[in-house]
Amino acid sequence: MKINKFMRYQGSKDHFVPEFNKLYEKTNKNIFCELFLGSGAIFINCQDSFDEYILNDNNENIMSIWNAVIKFTYNDFMNVKKFIFDKFGDIKTNKEAYYKFRNWYNENIHFSGKTEKGICLYYLANSCINSMLRFGPNGMNQSYGNRLFIFQRMNLIILKINY
Repeated sequence: MKINKFMRYQGSKDHFVPEFNKLYEKTNKNIFCELFLGSGAIFINCQDSFDEYILNDNNENIMSIWNAVIKFTYNDFMNVKKFIFDKFGDIKTNKEAYYKFRNWYNENIHFSGKTEKGICLYYLANSCINSMLRFGPNGMNQSYGNRLFIFQRMNLIILKINY
């Protein structure tokens, strides 16, 4: 069974997907309620199985990423990636590019309330070390990870989301 992913995230439940799928078969499949959404691994792999979805996470930064999923298209995500690589360089392989992008994000996006916060944070989360989102008083402060995970178009198809 292939596990679909939207993002990498420390503590992801993706390794539990087969067990959750077995449990879902025994339910009436009316409402799926995810209290600790995180990477959304369980939700993504059970979408189309329930009538309604209620998604939540007490981490406001995780929720800003998921709000971006609701608001923006796959092409929007790819356009932001192009902007990042054009303006700062390859954040996957270039440590300096990553830190320039992270500093720009902290100075211009993190505290601004801009809707682009979620998309930018998605790229930071998927290029930092161990997908560990860490924040301090100045914003995101996780170190460079020498990697970049980018989701497939199919992972952005979400039918019903209710908060």
